[in-house]
Amino acid sequence: MTTFPSSQGTFPAAPAAVLLAGGFSSRMGRCKLLLELGGISALAQAVTRLRAAGVENVVIVTGHWRQEVEAEAARLGARTAHNDRYEEGMFSSVQTGAAALPEETGAFFLLPGDTPLVKPVTYRALLAAFADATHRAGTPLESLSLVVHPLFAGERGHPPLLAGPLRKAILARTNGTLRDVLDGADVQTCSVPDASVLLDMDTPEDYRRLAAYALRESAPTDEECEALWNVADTPERVRIHCRTVAAVATRLGEALAASGVPLDLPLLRSAALLHDVQRLEKHHAEAGAAFLRAHGYGAVAALTAVHMELPASLPPVLDEANLLYLADKLVDDHRVVSLKTRIAGLETKYQGDPKALRRGRERLERASSVARLLEATLGKSPEDLLAPLETPENAPKEPGGA
Repeated sequence: MTTFPSSQGTFPAAPAAVLLAGGFSSRMGRCKLLLELGGISALAQAVTRLRAAGVENVVIVTGHWRQEVEAEAARLGARTAHNDRYEEGMFSSVQTGAAALPEETGAFFLLPGDTPLVKPVTYRALLAAFADATHRAGTPLESLSLVVHPLFAGERGHPPLLAGPLRKAILARTNGTLRDVLDGADVQTCSVPDASVLLDMDTPEDYRRLAAYALRESAPTDEECEALWNVADTPERVRIHCRTVAAVATRLGEALAASGVPLDLPLLRSAALLHDVQRLEKHHAEAGAAFLRAHGYGAVAALTAVHMELPASLPPVLDEANLLYLADKLVDDHRVVSLKTRIAGLETKYQGDPKALRRGRERLERASSVARLLEATLGKSPEDLLAPLETPENAPKEPGGA
């Protein structure tokens, strides 16, 4: 299994994609490729993300909803190939798409049109995994039989990336399914922190779930945060600290939101879970922010970058950055504590280091100013709001340095 590799090989020359849009959408009751996701059509989402990953040669295979899909494809400047055998099932559309690809295609994605929210970074990770696998195998491209699937939370998703030579095997098959073609292939997986590889939209309920995901996509889900920890090899002790900070930030944020303070609670929670994702790195706040930006989470990165020390230009207001900063200062390792306790701890910890003590006091005074503003708004101190909050069951017994 490959996990977000740094390629030692070469990316496939001019990678392509076959986007399967030939189905009936019978359970949806209308053409699902034209449904809106995040302000644009599902088809536009899929094509835009592929292009953002450097995949310019995208073939959209049409079928039952030919006119509707072709019109949207023309608006997007994408080419189509019509499958006049679409009633025979998905493999006929796979063959139509494969036939429309150039013979020199080095590798191509097979993307079901109802899995449109795969992130550009995921496509790039699959291409990198493909390059690494070909480098290790040392197999000539013309005889390569490689398939790389994305893997999220241990479950295989879409789209697979197929070596170019498998195109001929697909076209030569007169019956059966794609699985029959790939039975003898070298099948590998690439773990990605992208839940969308498992999200399709066969039914209206599926669509509502995908639409909700699209609206909050700038903030990874808890499961995606866990996957990002895995990519970064974040130690378990640090993860426990982050879960505790997230519980504190969520409790404070929910209380403020209930009183009318406008907050992006999913963004706040994600940033709290990931603020120490690179805790073992030097200058870990900056390293963590760079890591998150590389994975497409710029808004989360902007918050985690300042969780250690807020810039003087940012006033103490009740926004996501200040709440994350306060929540982090209310957690000592895995324990929820008062700011007074943290200040007393500083006196002991840095009694021989006046410079470090002064800097620590300044940080906690900034947190105290946010706490006072919160108390003035809600009529309760953070300690009052957090009193019932319990330490995670799997927290270590001895305090550490997270």
